[in-house]
Amino acid sequence: MKLFKDPSALTGDERRSAAAANLAEWESCRLLTEDERTGLEDLKKDPELLEFVMLSLLRFGTAGIRGKMIMGASGVNRFTVALASRALARQIKLAGGAERGVVIACDSRNNSELFARTTACVMALEGIKTYIFDALRPTPELSFAILRLGCQAGVNVTASHNTKEYNGYKAYWDNGAQISVELADRIADSCYELDLLSSVEGCDFDALVKEGKICVVGDELDRQFLDEVMKTSVIDASVPRDLKLVYTPLHGAGHDLVPRILRKDGFENIVTVPEQMILDGNFPTVVKPNPQDKAAFDLGIKLARELGSDVVFATDPDADRAGIAIRTGSGFEVLTGNQIGCLLLDFIIDAKRSAGTLPQNPACVMSLVSTGLAEKICRANGVKLFRVY
Repeated sequence: MKLFKDPSALTGDERRSAAAANLAEWESCRLLTEDERTGLEDLKKDPELLEFVMLSLLRFGTAGIRGKMIMGASGVNRFTVALASRALARQIKLAGGAERGVVIACDSRNNSELFARTTACVMALEGIKTYIFDALRPTPELSFAILRLGCQAGVNVTASHNTKEYNGYKAYWDNGAQISVELADRIADSCYELDLLSSVEGCDFDALVKEGKICVVGDELDRQFLDEVMKTSVIDASVPRDLKLVYTPLHGAGHDLVPRILRKDGFENIVTVPEQMILDGNFPTVVKPNPQDKAAFDLGIKLARELGSDVVFATDPDADRAGIAIRTGSGFEVLTGNQIGCLLLDFIIDAKRSAGTLPQNPACVMSLVSTGLAEKICRANGVKLFRVY
């Protein structure tokens, strides 16, 4: 199959010819399921889309891959997930990390479990020690698991806060952070050197688990993760825990661990939004499962009004993004990310100073696009601010 990093350089005839040739290879692939064959047939109804998805791969970047779940080289499907995983596996082995291994998680999106298992199969078949969570988990726990298990890399199958049509995965390295730009570029190049359609060959999850080539992990890591999260808390017993909280995971991976950590820290007055505690990759109660979208709070605010709650807290499908709505004199206000960040920054500085744990040379790191108010807070408290891209 001929795939192009820059198909825009092709003439119209060249594009159509290359797309038709690639489609023929897809159709002759013996590894396709009936649903995947149906997906190819559906693509034929939209010649422009068909041409687009047949000519080049999704770009593998520092956040991994993300796109719509359609067939073809530019869609997120079993084959492109397996190909990206083989490219990542190559880099794990080049780093000498096959024995250290990889840990894999997923969110509640449609096909996330399938793609996570496909990733695990690829890693195991590549001779890499492979761990996979027994069910969906938040992205922050994936980062923790990499460090706790001593893995070389990690993957969480998710498209974060995108709408239901999307999926993909976030790739992490041995420090628990997203892969570097340089590593992402090497993985992207490898994707064009490997064969797409054979990438799922041998992917039998149950058989590989039975053979001991894939290790399933569960509750013990959850307990260890929550214990470590508690160690980062800056609030002490003097902080009141009687807030009335409403929480919604927006049908996603925060449904279990977020209420657990809040209760572990003494916040007992927590009510969850029942309709949104249901794990559903169609996200039926919201247009966008994004906790920074005001409409995502509609059900939570409705419940908070009924119960007289003070705060509504929401997380996105992979639970690495949070949003907050607070009760004001005129109702509820959904805070922006900048507002939340500044409130947290000011609170953390005050709490550490009161506890005597503020470092001698305190520093704060923030993105270049964040609010200038953080700089004023840091200046007023003698904290050095570092801006990063």
